[in-house]
Amino acid sequence: MFALPKSIDELRKTWVVAIPLQPMGDHEFSDFAVCHSAKLYAAQPGVDRTRKFWCPLDLEAQHSPEGWAIITRGCLSNADELDTLVLASHGNDQEFGHWSEPDKLAVSLEIWGLRQIGELRFAACLVGKGTYLRDFKIACTKRGIGVKKFVAYTDEVATVTDWGGRVIEVAGILQAFMGKEWSRVELPGN
Repeated sequence: MFALPKSIDELRKTWVVAIPLQPMGDHEFSDFAVCHSAKLYAAQPGVDRTRKFWCPLDLEAQHSPEGWAIITRGCLSNADELDTLVLASHGNDQEFGHWSEPDKLAVSLEIWGLRQIGELRFAACLVGKGTYLRDFKIACTKRGIGVKKFVAYTDEVATVTDWGGRVIEVAGILQAFMGKEWSRVELPGN
């Protein structure tokens, strides 16, 4: 029997795309920082195996880590305005992952089928510090990709364990080594 959701939160889904910048070796994550971050987001409620994607350095690669699907044309087409898309990679104030030009990232999202999303979150260092995030918002608008909110960090962030073995990020709660929250920027959607 079909059961109606009890709240709007039950309708929200999270999609995670891991974008490592180093080659993958022996079916394991090789770009540890990026992939550890992606795994943390993917372990949260609302993420199932149909919404975890791997964007390999070599886009011709035919394998991915266990439980992750290779990103393909149209794979994000079922995302909607209630959902969150987490893009996990390395970044700085001028580039994110493989994309130094925000328009090229928007083109990739378009190819992957993204038409609308509630929140688009960059799990990467410094993407919110320069003009990249603002320029990406403009690029999404030009491509017809509707986003309600853009989120990116303005600090260098870590989602791996520190030298003492403590997890720095758990369930989306970001704290620096000094115990304060990392700075981030949120832009309203387009």
